[in-house]
Amino acid sequence: MNNPAVQSLTRQDASAIFAEHCEILLEQWKSLLQKTTLLTNIMCTDNRVLKAFKVLNLTIAGSGAFSRLAYVRLAETWATLKNMIETDRQNGRIPP
Repeated sequence: MNNPAVQSLTRQDASAIFAEHCEILLEQWKSLLQKTTLLTNIMCTDNRVLKAFKVLNLTIAGSGAFSRLAYVRLAETWATLKNMIETDRQNGRIPP
């Protein structure tokens, strides 16, 4: 990595930490996906949407490498919610 901006955002030992903890991180990632995946047939006002964001909030508030990975899932979940809102509006389920 020769980009100074990238270097300032990453740890020098990131590869070593990932290798050391990849199995644990994978299990945590699977668990987070199970708890935060929003089904395609629910409305944006469904309680499961709020529950997913609460799980993400608690995960991000934690410490360690996994809290950083949770930001990736947060971005994905925001994008999903945006699409859900758009679909619900187009189908007349919520006001424009």
